[in-house]
Parts: sequence; C-alpha cells; structure tokens
Amino acid sequence: MELLANIKRLAGILMERLEEGSREKTLDQAQTRMLSSTALKALRLWQEVLNGDDGSVKDLERVRAVAKTLEGTVVGSNVGGGKVE
Repeated sequence: MELLANIKRLAGILMERLEEGSREKTLDQAQTRMLSSTALKALRLWQEVLNGDDGSVKDLERVRAVAKTLEGTVVGSNVGGGKVE
C-alpha cells in the first residue's frame, strides 16, 4: 500500500505542476513534454500496481483516463485538465 500511495502522490505532484505551468504559461514545450512523459510513466506504474493488487476499479479507470489525456499531451504539447486526487 505504501508503494501505491507514493506513486499516487508523485503522479499528483506532476499533474499539479503541469496544470500550473500551463495556466501560468511558465513551461516551454520541452518542459511540458518532459513532465508529461514522467507523469505518464508514474500513472502506468500506478496502473500496474492497481492491476496486480486488485485495486479499486474507480481508481484504475481514473488512472487510464488521465494517462490517455497525457498521451495526447506528449504528442501534441497541449496540457489537458486531468487531475489525480
């Protein structure tokens, strides 16, 4: 459970930084891609843990939705409004 909590916290921090940087226009395209890519990796790891841990279906669906949004961000550099809680 501690691993899941740490991954969730990391993903949340990365998503907050992306949202803040997008809103305030403080991130350039390279920084946005790097943060998006890192957040996507964290979300995939979170998804793996949930799959192996028989995690909540709601959590798994939320991770998948945010990951899909981030995949578009990494390709198109448009930060979406996915938030991890």
